Amino acid sequence: MIETLITEIRTACEAIPNIQEVYSYPLQDDPRAYPAIIVYPVAVENSFETNQENFKIYTFSMFVVVNIAGATTQDVYQTILPKTFDDVMQHFDTNWNLNTIDGHRVWAKVSANTFGLSIEQKNKTAFVDMTLEIKTLTNN
Repeated sequence: MIETLITEIRTACEAIPNIQEVYSYPLQDDPRAYPAIIVYPVAVENSFETNQENFKIYTFSMFVVVNIAGATTQDVYQTILPKTFDDVMQHFDTNWNLNTIDGHRVWAKVSANTFGLSIEQKNKTAFVDMTLEIKTLTNN
């Protein structure tokens, strides 16, 4: 199931306007193009709703990263990052109901944790650290 979810999430992220790269694993280097989304699984919670239904929450870390070379901090936080963040939120708000995947009823919820800057020798980027929760319901 998690392999299928990774594929579905990757496909969903690739459909977001202006996103240039999507990675479904942690990166050891910078993205090849910006804006980029980095998303990968970090946890699975499992509980029984009834004696016939199983409820799981698959949690993914999701980072939205934009290149800020040549931009002011004001532009980054007032225009560049908010625009990309809004595009991601809008996409998942519109497509929260993922219908059925592998016979499981599926919903998606995205929340933001931290907005930040990363200044390294090669690159200056801004990012939003987000959490993507995929909720599934299985009839046993």
